[in-house]
Parts: sequence; C-alpha cells; structure tokens
Amino acid sequence: PGVIFTLIVAIPLYLTLRKRMAVLLR
Repeated sequence: PGVIFTLIVAIPLYLTLRKRMAVLLR
C-alpha cells in the first residue's frame, strides 16, 4: 500500500476541492 503516495495525491486534491467549494459558495 502506498500511503505516502496517497497523501501526496490527496492533499493537493483536497485543497483544490476546497478552492472550488469556496468559489461555488461565493
């Protein structure tokens, strides 16, 4: 299992989703 790889992929993805949510809720 690549936990570190998952973190490296998930953190930027999560940040992008937060930015999109902020844009949508604006």
